[in-house]
Amino acid sequence: MKRKWISLLLTMTMMASMLTGCGGDAPSSGESQSADTGGGGVQESGDSQGGEQESGTSGEADGDLVPVTWMILGMDYEESDTWPTETFKDLQEALREYAGVELTMEGCDAQELDLLLAGSELPDIITVNRDYCNTLLTGKKVMKLDDYLDLAPNLESLSATRMAAMRKYYSNGDGGLYFWTPFIGKEPVGSEEWNGFTIRWDWYKELGYPEVKDEDEFLDVVKQIVDNHPTTENGDKVYGVATFSDGSLWGWWAFGCFYGFHNLSDAYSIRIADNANEVVNNFTTMDSPVWHAIEYYYKANQMGIFDPDSLTMKGEDLNAKATNGQLVSPLCGWYKGSLYDNARAEDPDTLAGYMVLPVEGQYNWDGAQFNIGWQFYTGVSAETPYVEQIMKVFDYMNSEEGARMAYMGKEGRVWEMVDGAPAIKEEYIDLKLNGDSKEIAQKTNSMAAHMIGLSHSAVLSDGGIANLWNSPEIWKRTLTPLQQDFCEHYGVEVPSQAAQKLVEEGKAFDKSAGTMAQDVIALMPGIPADISRIDTRCTDIMIKAIPNLVLAEDQAAFDRIKEETLAELEAADIQTSIDWWSAQEKDIKEYLQTVE
Repeated sequence: MKRKWISLLLTMTMMASMLTGCGGDAPSSGESQSADTGGGGVQESGDSQGGEQESGTSGEADGDLVPVTWMILGMDYEESDTWPTETFKDLQEALREYAGVELTMEGCDAQELDLLLAGSELPDIITVNRDYCNTLLTGKKVMKLDDYLDLAPNLESLSATRMAAMRKYYSNGDGGLYFWTPFIGKEPVGSEEWNGFTIRWDWYKELGYPEVKDEDEFLDVVKQIVDNHPTTENGDKVYGVATFSDGSLWGWWAFGCFYGFHNLSDAYSIRIADNANEVVNNFTTMDSPVWHAIEYYYKANQMGIFDPDSLTMKGEDLNAKATNGQLVSPLCGWYKGSLYDNARAEDPDTLAGYMVLPVEGQYNWDGAQFNIGWQFYTGVSAETPYVEQIMKVFDYMNSEEGARMAYMGKEGRVWEMVDGAPAIKEEYIDLKLNGDSKEIAQKTNSMAAHMIGLSHSAVLSDGGIANLWNSPEIWKRTLTPLQQDFCEHYGVEVPSQAAQKLVEEGKAFDKSAGTMAQDVIALMPGIPADISRIDTRCTDIMIKAIPNLVLAEDQAAFDRIKEETLAELEAADIQTSIDWWSAQEKDIKEYLQTVE
C-alpha cells in the first residue's frame, strides 16, 4: 500500500474515483483543555449546509463514501506487522459516518515525497516537516482552507494561537490558512523516561545499585559490568556503550538531550534548560548535545567499553545488539531491542532488561505546554476533489470525540463508561500485563498521533483524559516484574516518578522549563537553499570528524582534532548560518511575546 502513489506516478496512470459523501454533527473540540481558545462551548458544524450535503467538485450520489488518502512523511505503515490496528479501524468507521470518507493511511520518506512533488499530484492530505512547507506553498501544491472553515469549527477554535501562527509563518506571506499542527495542550509524563543513562538492570542490581551522579560515575559502573560480563551466554562480546550512525546525526544527538536541549536540525538545537529558549549551533557550541556525545563516547573508548561498530551501524543494528544481550547501555530507552520480551517469555520473573536511571541534573523529556502544537504540518492537496469531506475529517480530528477515538478506539471495545467516568475494560488491562507485545500493539495502539488535535493528556468533558492508557493508575496495574523491581528500589509507584521526584525537589528539570521553546520550534521556517548548503557542508565536516575524535589516541590528539574541525567549520562559513538561525529565533520570540 505504501508504494501506491509512487508506482502510479512512475507509470503515469494516476486515477481517482469521483464519489461524494455526507457529513454529520460536529463533536466538541475540548477547548477548555487547550492552551488558548477562540469561541466558546460545544462547536456545531454543518448547520448552514442543511445537514446532509453534497461535497467535492464532481460528486454523484449522496451517501457514497469518497476515497481519501492521508500521507505522513516519516511514517512507514507497510513495515508494521500490526497495521492497521483495531483502534485505527475504529477511527476509519467513525470517519465514514461523520465525514463520508474511506480513509487510507500511507507513509513516505523524503525521496518518495520528492518524486511525488516532481509529478502532478499528491495524496489528498499530506503531513510534512517544516522543510517541505515552503515547497508546497510556492509550488501551489496545497489548498488555502479559509473558505472552508465553517465545515471545521473545532479546527478553528481549538487554539487561536495555533491558527494565528500558521497564518503568519506558514502562508507564504498571504495570511491564509494552509496547514495545521497536532497535539495542542500539555505533554504527558510517560510510565518511564526514555532519555538518560540507560542500563541493563539485572547486571546493575548485581553490583548493589551503585549511586550515579554524573556520566563519569556512570561509565565507571558500566566498566564494572563489562568486566563481570565480558561475553553473552552465546559467547558474543559485550560492549559497554553504543550508538548508531545512520539517520544523519540523530545517533550523535540523542544522548546529549539529557542535558536540556530539543533538536531543530542536525546542526541546531534549542536550549530549554534554565528556561533559556536559546538556539545553539551543535557544532560550535561546546556543551551542545553533539559535543556532549562525542566527549562521552571518547571517554568510553579510552576505557575500552565503546562499541566501534557505533561508527557505522544502523539503528536496527543497535536494537539487534541490545536484543542479543551485547550492550550494557544502548543509546537511550528507545533502543532496548527485544531483550526483555524474549527473556520474559522463558522466565516471567526475569529482570534482564533495560531501565533509565534517575540522575540529578537530568532533563526529562516531558511536561511541555504546546500552544502551537508539534512540528508536523498537515495540508490539503490543491488537486483533491474532496476538500469539503476532508475539512470534516479535520473537524473530527480536532474534537474531543475524535481525540478519544484516535487514541483509544470506540466506546465498548477497549474502554467503557463506569459510574459516569471512562474506564479501560479489565480484559484489556490484563492483556497489557500478560499479552504478547504484538497482540497488545495490534489491539491498543493507534499510530495516529500526527493526526490528532489534542494531546494525550487533555482532560475531556467526560472527566477522563484523551488517552486513557496514559494514567498512573493504569501504569500501576500493568507494571512488569522489571518495572516493579525498579520501583521498589527507588520507592515509587511507577518508574517515571523516580525522575519526577528529582524535578519536584529542584534537583532535575523537565520541558516545562522551556514552554516558549516548544512554540519557537513549531514556527521555525524551512531553511533557505543557501543556508541549507552551509548546514549540509558543516554536517558533513562533523560526520567525518566524529570517528577521529571518538577514537583519538589521547586527550592531546582529541583537542588537536577538535581545533582542526572548528577551523574547518569556520572556513565553511558557519557563522552565516548561525546569524540566520539567530535572526529567526529573535523574530519568533518577539512575535510570541505579543500572543502568549
